[in-house]
Amino acid sequence: MSRDLRLLFFALFLLSWMTTPTHSALPDSPAAFYKVWIGKFPSERVNGKTFLQQPDVKRRVARILGPGALSDMNEMRASFRAQEYKNWLVVSGCQPHMCVDAQWTIAINLASNETWACSAPLNTDFVLVGATHKKPAKLPRKQGGGCPEGEHMAESIERLFPAELN
Repeated sequence: MSRDLRLLFFALFLLSWMTTPTHSALPDSPAAFYKVWIGKFPSERVNGKTFLQQPDVKRRVARILGPGALSDMNEMRASFRAQEYKNWLVVSGCQPHMCVDAQWTIAINLASNETWACSAPLNTDFVLVGATHKKPAKLPRKQGGGCPEGEHMAESIERLFPAELN
């Protein structure tokens, strides 16, 4: 075998080795994937997609709140940084300049993989809430009430579902 041919094979080997993704570069569990979101806005991109565009998030929201909830959530573009609270990833958003009237929150347990979600679409008299292994419920909206959001959203969720957050 000529020297040039051996160098070509060696160069191709190095090129293929350098472009192969390593296992450590990829999240190996849902918890590892969702921990990446801590401190990020839902509009930021991970693996080229926003939080609500992630296939697993879309599946969870459709299963917990129904297929129409995701389109309502996507219209509410203002958001807060995702935070971790008692091993839950809590992500929320709202309608710009109308956060009191239109908002959403998703909480994912990083240990058990359970999910809690809430959607309070604009111009509705209800708040849609749901959780893993529970039927979604339409709760009557109270004056200025909706989904937990902002700096104190984790504490609000704890008041709504205290047993699930501990």
